[in-house]
Amino acid sequence: MKQISFFGWRFIIPIIIIFIAVSGMGMARGAALSVGGGPLGVAAHPDGSYVFVANSGDNSVTEIQVSDRTVTRTFQVSGFPADLVVSPDGNLIYVTTNESDGVSIIQRSDGTTTDVAAGSGPWGVVLDSSGANLYVTNRDENTVSVFDTLTNTITETIAVGAEPIGLAISSDDSTLFVSNMGDNTVSVIQLSAGEVTGTVNVGAEPLGVRLNGQGDSLYVANFGDDTVSVIRVEDLSVRRSISVNDGPSETAISPDGRYVYVTCSNDNSVAVIDTSDDSVLTRPVENVPAGIDVLPDGSFYYVANFVSDSVSVLYRLLVEIISVSRPAVQSTGTVEIQWRAGDAGSYRVESGGNDDPGTGNLLNEGTVAAEETIATIISGDSLGAEEGSYRVFIYVSDGSGETGSNYTTIRLDNTPPSAPTGFAGTVGDERIFLDWNAGGESDLAGYRIFFGTASGRYDAQGSPVSITDSAATSFTLENLENNVDYFLVLTAVDQAGNESQLSEEIVVTPEEVLGITGLSGESENGCFVAAVFSGSDNHKIVRALRRMRDEFLAKDVLGRGIIRLYYSLGPGAARFIAHKPALKYAVRGALRPLAYMGPLLPGKAGPMTLLAIGAAAGLLIIQAIRFIGAWPSRKKNYSRITGCF
Repeated sequence: MKQISFFGWRFIIPIIIIFIAVSGMGMARGAALSVGGGPLGVAAHPDGSYVFVANSGDNSVTEIQVSDRTVTRTFQVSGFPADLVVSPDGNLIYVTTNESDGVSIIQRSDGTTTDVAAGSGPWGVVLDSSGANLYVTNRDENTVSVFDTLTNTITETIAVGAEPIGLAISSDDSTLFVSNMGDNTVSVIQLSAGEVTGTVNVGAEPLGVRLNGQGDSLYVANFGDDTVSVIRVEDLSVRRSISVNDGPSETAISPDGRYVYVTCSNDNSVAVIDTSDDSVLTRPVENVPAGIDVLPDGSFYYVANFVSDSVSVLYRLLVEIISVSRPAVQSTGTVEIQWRAGDAGSYRVESGGNDDPGTGNLLNEGTVAAEETIATIISGDSLGAEEGSYRVFIYVSDGSGETGSNYTTIRLDNTPPSAPTGFAGTVGDERIFLDWNAGGESDLAGYRIFFGTASGRYDAQGSPVSITDSAATSFTLENLENNVDYFLVLTAVDQAGNESQLSEEIVVTPEEVLGITGLSGESENGCFVAAVFSGSDNHKIVRALRRMRDEFLAKDVLGRGIIRLYYSLGPGAARFIAHKPALKYAVRGALRPLAYMGPLLPGKAGPMTLLAIGAAAGLLIIQAIRFIGAWPSRKKNYSRITGCF
């Protein structure tokens, strides 16, 4: 067993994977065709009559006949076939065998196989236009081997960057481009000199490389940062970087250069880049798409799905799903899908099926103009009778009778989430600070707060309030009336629109912030901070600390805990400091730096910041204890006093 790095993932791949018999199996127009285990590389016959797939899991190569989309033969090769290429005359298939450190050469006429040695860890392979020279990347030794195909011997070994994977050759056979996964570069080899004459820095973990038909642009799939680098061949500059889906691995280009197809292994999709404007369309496929190739006429592209042991066959006509209004729906609800097709034709929208028109439940049909946007409304009960995920396929057939398709997955869900727990409120001035425990469901979409002025009646103005952040565990309800009892409940809402039962009802009464409660600076009851500053609730330090409370502490659960603690202890401290000018002066000096911190604080309290504020508050209490000598017994109901900082 050998350690293999498959498209940036370093793990141990078993050499023996359960063999899947495929010979003679047919396929629908767009359905996935079963092939061997762990398909990686894909290569089309030069005349477009066959497509060949390298299956790493069972050491085989599958031959697919394009005319009827059937598997016609399976060839056995050496260990862990990774990539392959077909000779210009179509008679030979060259397959890199990573586990065997070699190349298996299949003679198509009789199916015989010849093995020749390559470097260590061979992966990518490409032929020149005549078929006389074969080039192979050796990932484990950072080289490219050059084979003479007449003698099947290595004539030259060229050092390149770290962990070379992909290869592309210019149409005039003068230049070879090599993607180096280990150092994020592309090596440029002038074949006449037999050495690297240029190096281009690209994105993280570059894998597949492909030249466009004009030979002026090289497209590089960067697995590590989900981009495609576009290199101008003339001056070897990176013209732009295009963001695609997760884990771009291999590339293919339509013969006219209009579209670049990129398998996105971690996203189970193919990103289709329109080179006219660099827009990206996503086409879902099966699990872990790896290799990809386009037929010479550009009509279909074939995608090897590594984990699904299948090949997706997709027509060139593009169907773009622009938006889906929601990922899940109730049986009584609806979902809107907005989509458009690249060409005019007739269309069908079906639920379920196998990516072939007529195999699913017909939901909608009609005609569409080229680039016309269609909004299709899907009712939840049309998806199926059982809860679960359903694929909704959109098929568009053009004038030639061929069909392009795309699909999205919608979940049917009639089960509401659990009622929220831990619902609690803290008093504020014309506001209530609310907290609750995070919901446990993975499909939460948010919450709704209901409130009113009578128990069980939640009809106050502004009720209910919808919260669309599924991760929210707090909210400040504002613009309320002071000294009015508010009755509040909370519900959770999932992505399908199902709403939970009500939480336990709570009652909170907002109160006016006076700064001082009956204090002239000498009263025994009131706000500790205001008392420190001679009883003035309008002192600039009091105002600054009040802003810190409302704009910073009140937005965090821990911060609101500090507020509640202060409301409990502050009035007692105010009583004892009222007639102690020296103590007032000392504490005043300590509070000023704390107030000046306000403008520097972020929008929400963090643990370390709260720790610092708590420490500062603790020092103030200790200082007070030192001066006073003993802490006073607290007066009941101080938690109702909010007229402080």
